[in-house]
Parts: sequence; C-alpha cells; structure tokens
Amino acid sequence: MAKNVDHEQRKRELADAALTVVETTGLDGLTIRAVAAEAGWSTGALAHYFNNKDALLQAAHHRVIERILARAGRAESSSSPLMRLRETLLSTLPIDDERYAELTIWFAFLARALARTDFGDQQRAGHRFWISEIERHISAAQVAGELPEGKDAHHEAQELSLFVDGVYLQGALFHADGMPPSELIAMVDSELARLAGP
Repeated sequence: MAKNVDHEQRKRELADAALTVVETTGLDGLTIRAVAAEAGWSTGALAHYFNNKDALLQAAHHRVIERILARAGRAESSSSPLMRLRETLLSTLPIDDERYAELTIWFAFLARALARTDFGDQQRAGHRFWISEIERHISAAQVAGELPEGKDAHHEAQELSLFVDGVYLQGALFHADGMPPSELIAMVDSELARLAGP
C-alpha cells in the first residue's frame, strides 16, 4: 500500500513540475525533457510515469482540478454562504501567475477534449461537478437569506459558470497586457450583485 501512495505522490510532484514549466516557459515548453529537468529527474525515470506530452497534460489538468478544489475547500471556512460562493468563483480565475498557468493548462486540455473522447469525458465530469458546487453555494445563500429564494439555483449556477468562462477568456487573452486582478475580481463582485438583486 505504501508503495502505491509513493507512486501517487511522485505523479503529483511531476504534475506540479509540469505546471511550473508552463508557468515559466508557456505551453510550448511542456516536454518530457523540460519537466524532467524541473523535477530533477532523468527523462527515462519520468517516462516510467508519463511517456508523452498528452500524458503530462492529463496529469497537469488533474492537478489543476486538485488545486482548485483545495482553494474552494478553504473557502468553506468563509463567514457566509455568499462569501463561500465568491471565493469558489475566484479560486479559478487568473488573478496570479500560478492560476494563470493553471488556466493555460485548462485551455490546452479543452482543445484536446474537443477531439478525444478520454479528454472530453474528463472535462465534462469536471464541469458537471463545478456547476454542482456553485449550485450548492447558491442554495445555501438562499437559505441564509443572502440571495433571493425565488431564483432557480441550478439555472443561476449555469449562468455563473458561463460568466466565469468569459472571465477566463478575457483573463487569458489580456493577461500579458496587464488586465489587473482587481478588475477580474470586480467583475465577479458585479455579477454577484446582479444575482442578489430582485
């Protein structure tokens, strides 16, 4: 059992190294050689876990999901359901270099998902879970009286998801031009104010 845990830990470390490579050199730099160098491994040792770029990309994508879920989990300690919803939405936005690298991986994975069933299944499962988490926070905020009860939580979760997808795109396209994190955060706050309205 310990050996299996060790292998999983090594895979996470390699996936983190892949994310670091993307953060520093861009997606074009994501190669077996570059990730091995970042992790301090030989290419042969790394190939024992990941034998091509697609395998690295899948691992990095899974690690992105783990990181987002960890941030969203920390949001559970926020003072109110509405603040938990806000922190969950912000957990995915490119408001720092780490999250921008994650977004780069996300879009690269999405491009693969359009053409490959295995990637597509993973992407759709992640998206369904994401909407369910948003819906859960909306419902809790309604029960707490922070959001109107008359609004359909599932529909609003889908709308928020579409909104965040647009913010992803703007953040990705204009990151290099200096779109400040404060502007992305203000967009989220504005959308939540809309949701809280009559």
